Amino acid sequence: MFFGVSREKITPPVGCELYGYGKGVFSESVADDLTATALYFGQGEKQAVMISLTLCLLNTGLCEELSNEIERICGIPASCCFLSATHTHSGPDTVSPDYDRAYTENILLPAILKAVKKASKSAVCATVSYARGRSMVGVNRRQRSPEGKVILGQNEDGIFNPLMTVVSFKDFSGKTIGNIIHYGCHNTAAGKNHEITRDWAGVMTDALEKKTGAVTAFFNGPEGDVGPRLSNKKTTGNLSFVYEIGKTAANDALNIFGKINGFSEADIDISEKILEIPLLPKISRDEALLGYSKYANETGRTEQKKAAYYSQVLTAYKNGIKDEKSHLLRQRLFRIGKLVFVSFPFEMFSEVGIKIDRAFPGYDVLSLACTCGSEGYFVTDREIANGGYEVGRYLVRHIQRYAPPADKTVISKTTSNILEFLNSDS
Repeated sequence: MFFGVSREKITPPVGCELYGYGKGVFSESVADDLTATALYFGQGEKQAVMISLTLCLLNTGLCEELSNEIERICGIPASCCFLSATHTHSGPDTVSPDYDRAYTENILLPAILKAVKKASKSAVCATVSYARGRSMVGVNRRQRSPEGKVILGQNEDGIFNPLMTVVSFKDFSGKTIGNIIHYGCHNTAAGKNHEITRDWAGVMTDALEKKTGAVTAFFNGPEGDVGPRLSNKKTTGNLSFVYEIGKTAANDALNIFGKINGFSEADIDISEKILEIPLLPKISRDEALLGYSKYANETGRTEQKKAAYYSQVLTAYKNGIKDEKSHLLRQRLFRIGKLVFVSFPFEMFSEVGIKIDRAFPGYDVLSLACTCGSEGYFVTDREIANGGYEVGRYLVRHIQRYAPPADKTVISKTTSNILEFLNSDS
């Protein structure tokens, strides 16, 4: 296995609009630079690249454009490119319909291509090993208020996955040449701030880089219902909380790294599958009219999203757009020995990833959230009745909603994709 890693800055100009908390939040300074970290893998004719971007999300169409450019310029198949956002809420907009094309074309794309080129050219024969351990940096953020409503906070009784995975690569001389940290948690410790920052995950990766002398990339796992466990009893704060929880995450990553041993050569395999999710018929025209009239003049972010959803439904009726049976999404899979990465363009609830991982006791499956696209929150069906921010956004994401039980469908189809992938490889 050949492995190479490289990094480029992707920090936008100060004054850019930050994405994560609604419109009208602009940067006033840079706390730490945003980065594109490319990890290149090659073996025989097989090539893959995992790219960690310290951004909130990546528009699905933009991901396809970037993957195609990587294939055109660097020769790595688009289907073998894993473009993953770390989900910091303190970076530029790269997801909404009116995202800043000047930023993506003049800063983001050139940096990604440069990082991929450097990573592939620097690739050397490498060995790999990894370890997994518990980290309490995250907490289920769907807190129940005294009035019984689900709000964003800390829910100590809620489901979340405490597993943190640290993967390390060495050259044949025994020198560490790159690392990966995987963990599922929102990067929202900075809160509705005005500093550009990678948030707490940046503090963590910096610490492991200082320890090992090797570039370290963070890849977020299922984090839709998980936020950082801040000492203010919330999952948002300010820049001081970035360093506070980041230090805790750094200690956890360093401890897990210390458990890694038994480096060895490994074979790799890459595949792209289709994730098909059945759809319900769109709501009636009368229901859409009623919903639009209710929310059209509201100014709140969630209410505006609902108004836009009902408007889109009405437009679909006006234009005679027929219902579709299912939503087809690309799902990319990458195996390094017994470690399997699988992409999801969602902010997934952690329970979904947990169940997929447990379906393969002979492997360690790491679900990559916010990867190869942005298709919104993906919640568990039993949480829909409880409502809350994530559920509200989930229900107005597409003109046709996912047919229940969508969570079981995604778990089943993903496990089938992984099983087919592993069997074809063997």
